[in-house]
Amino acid sequence: MSARPQVASPSRVGQSTRAPHSTDGTGIYLDRRDAGRQLGAALQHLAATQPVILGLPRGGIPVAHEVATALGAPLDVLVVRKIGAPSNPA
Repeated sequence: MSARPQVASPSRVGQSTRAPHSTDGTGIYLDRRDAGRQLGAALQHLAATQPVILGLPRGGIPVAHEVATALGAPLDVLVVRKIGAPSNPA
C-alpha cells in the first residue's frame, strides 16, 4: 500500500502561498516562467517533504517546470478534459 500524500499542516491551512508579484510595480508576472520561479521561491519550505509537481497543459507546464526546478522535485503532467456545462458547452 502506498503512502498517503502529505497535506498542509494545520498551522499553514488557510494561509496564502501566493508568491509576490513582479518587482516592477505593475503587480503582473513577467511571464509564466517568472510566475513559476517566484512560486518556487515562496514554496521552498515544502522542498523537504519531497513533493511531486503536476503541471496542466495549456499554460501550466512552464510554471510547473520552474517550481519543480526550484524545489528539486520531479515533474509530471496531469492531462484533464474540460467538461462543458449546458450554458457553456465549450
